[in-house]
Amino acid sequence: MNKGMLAILSVTAVGLGALVVRLQRAFAPMRGVCATGPLAEGLWAIRDRGVAGFVVGDGTTAIAIDTGVNAARFARGLAMLPVDPGTVEAVYLTHADRDHIAGIGLYPKARLVLPEAEVPVVTGAVPRRILGLPLKARHSFAHPLATIADGETVTHGSISIRAIHTPGHTPGATSYLVNGRWLLTGDLLMLRNGVAEVTWPAINDNTAQSLASIRRLAGGMDGLLDGVQLLVTAHTGSTGDLRRALAPFRSH
Repeated sequence: MNKGMLAILSVTAVGLGALVVRLQRAFAPMRGVCATGPLAEGLWAIRDRGVAGFVVGDGTTAIAIDTGVNAARFARGLAMLPVDPGTVEAVYLTHADRDHIAGIGLYPKARLVLPEAEVPVVTGAVPRRILGLPLKARHSFAHPLATIADGETVTHGSISIRAIHTPGHTPGATSYLVNGRWLLTGDLLMLRNGVAEVTWPAINDNTAQSLASIRRLAGGMDGLLDGVQLLVTAHTGSTGDLRRALAPFRSH
């Protein structure tokens, strides 16, 4: 093998090594996905490999937020919780990507609640962009369907859930403030060592919108988020320090 070929192979190896390191760093937050079990009193996670869904219960009534990527696997996690799936009144979706909707049927009496702005994505009227390509989702759901608008609050027993439209990952992506103290953000952001980063631009519909949405949360929304005790993501775990997590996006 001549010196020129050796030089080319050496440069290629260095380039591939650098790419592997970058990919490892990029995917590192995914190792922190919430484990199946309690996150707080009345709030549980169900881990389905690289994504988590959630259940909120008050002992009588329950709701769910997102439902994983594989129904059978999600069902095994759900069976580990002290919550009867038959008491779940509603399943709220942060958005309608396929890794958040697989286990909807595990809640037989629940109605499905979609963010109002996500409905056109679900019907295929508005494309969902991934890698810049417009894709039409066209989901169909067997459950009774309702919608929730930005700023709307719904109660289930002693549970309250408020929708905060945080578009960017998808056009209708929505975060939920539960009982005034748990903020579930879906795929809006990633946590790395407890600090927020915008989710990878390649899988966002509009990263500029994502940044604006995170900055909106970082501003506290006129005191609405002052009582938040836990920031929860779908893929990268949770943190009890909202202020530190969102500090990079706060105006000074």
